[in-house]
Amino acid sequence: LLLILILIFIYSNMTAQVKLTCNYTISGKVFDEHDKEPLLYAEIFIKDLNKGVISDSLGNYKIENVCEGNYVLVCMHIGCDPVEKKISVTKNMKVNFVLEHHTEELADIEVNAKRLEEEISQQKNTLSETERDKTSGKNLGDALKEISGITTLNTGNTIAKPIIHGLYGNRILTMNNGVRQEDQQWANEHAPNIDPFAIDKISVIKGAAAVQYGSDALGGVILLEQNEPESKLEGSVYTIGNSNGKGGVLSANLKGFADKKNQWSYKVNGTIKRSGDLSAPNYNLSNTGVAEKNISTYLQYKTWKRGLTLHYSLFNTNIGILRATHIGNTTDLANAIESSEPYYVKDFTYKIESPRQNIMHQIIKADYFERLKNGGKISFQYAAQLNARKEFDVRRGGRSNTPALDLNLQTHTADFTFQNTTPKKLHNKVGVSGLYQNNYNVPGTGFRPVLPNYNTLSVGAFILERYKKNRWE
Repeated sequence: LLLILILIFIYSNMTAQVKLTCNYTISGKVFDEHDKEPLLYAEIFIKDLNKGVISDSLGNYKIENVCEGNYVLVCMHIGCDPVEKKISVTKNMKVNFVLEHHTEELADIEVNAKRLEEEISQQKNTLSETERDKTSGKNLGDALKEISGITTLNTGNTIAKPIIHGLYGNRILTMNNGVRQEDQQWANEHAPNIDPFAIDKISVIKGAAAVQYGSDALGGVILLEQNEPESKLEGSVYTIGNSNGKGGVLSANLKGFADKKNQWSYKVNGTIKRSGDLSAPNYNLSNTGVAEKNISTYLQYKTWKRGLTLHYSLFNTNIGILRATHIGNTTDLANAIESSEPYYVKDFTYKIESPRQNIMHQIIKADYFERLKNGGKISFQYAAQLNARKEFDVRRGGRSNTPALDLNLQTHTADFTFQNTTPKKLHNKVGVSGLYQNNYNVPGTGFRPVLPNYNTLSVGAFILERYKKNRWE
């Protein structure tokens, strides 16, 4: 009888304890990591018990009558990766979840959101895909002529410099995939050293917000950008032929994603351009051929939180200058003007002789960005450029193959920006940039340098504050 009483006492105490420890509550809130907005209709459940609830319109949830113990709490939402948390229940608990949407889902959200664009105040003209196709095979200057308000300064049929509001050369800034294009632009016959086939999008912008590009962008800014791939593997091949010059262009590119999550992407582009002497209706334009070989490539890792891009490009061209433009004195110049055709006319050839230009431009770039928990975004970029320009003239004593001008321009740039677009009305962007440049005349030309050797060091900063409400900005 005593044993039975003891067992009844122990059982009643155990029953009371079980009832006492199964009254705990787990509650909390579910947020979107991108904008910190609450996520409604998220599913939260205890993995070991298959017991769960759905978050309400404010992202709140509550799971009641949970017993003491160790569990795995899981939160799920459409378009998000599940998040698991190990918890030990000894009292009422508050557990919050922050979920991140997939990168491909985020792209759809960004397109449809009513977001204040950072460059909305700028006058921006973009070359359409149809206009790009019409200008295939031409240089950058001739391609930009399709945009209203832009003309070119031409030296023959091979060199074209864009003009915006009457300004050109160093008065116009070219941003090549986020890098300031730094090459010799001070002379009329110095065209931008860029392969248009390596660019997916060409735009020209003007306006107050161009201050972030520096004080030298007086005429405007030419933006050259590349589009990210849309599939695992895609590519294109361009073949262009021209009867005048008996030459053509062959360009091919290949791009795509390298992994299943579409976080790694790549692109490779190569262009070969070759043509011989051009011709007028009645005579040949001797020594106007072009030989060009270019390559551009990048490798990118990108998620919504952070990204890293490595880029390399090589532009190499050999341009013939019309032989008849080489004038030795004013008498020859007067005779050339009065003549109905050039004094120097030879048979067609692909050979390029002096006078000519040989230019090689290389760019190495690395940039990184990361989004902060408070909604801000930091970006850092470093780029190195080498521009080697050799100009050959017709010289006595067999020295025509010795360059009359031999310049090496090395440029190093670094940029850091912080951007905050979390507030709905007020957006801000601040940044600092630095540039170091060395211009060096390679000795042995036999001429006094036209441009002196120099070093340049510059540092700049900018801040943009934008407020928008209704139709006022």
